[in-house]
Amino acid sequence: MFAGLGAPSAVVKGATDFATQVDLDLEQRIRQQLTDRTGINVHGEEFGGPDLTRGTTWVLDPIDGTLNYSAGLPT
Repeated sequence: MFAGLGAPSAVVKGATDFATQVDLDLEQRIRQQLTDRTGINVHGEEFGGPDLTRGTTWVLDPIDGTLNYSAGLPT
């Protein structure tokens, strides 16, 4: 994932909240893998998902610390 390090925002979600293309791509990829391997639905930060008050659901934040990641800090 270092290939996208320092990536600009791709989606502005609020005044100080955004997602990079890497966030979006990772969520899609991880969502698919989790669903395929476990059969459990996924609720992701970028694309949402099923109601979290019913049943079992994975909750996914693809990159925790997008601001640091987009600034080029891999931590």
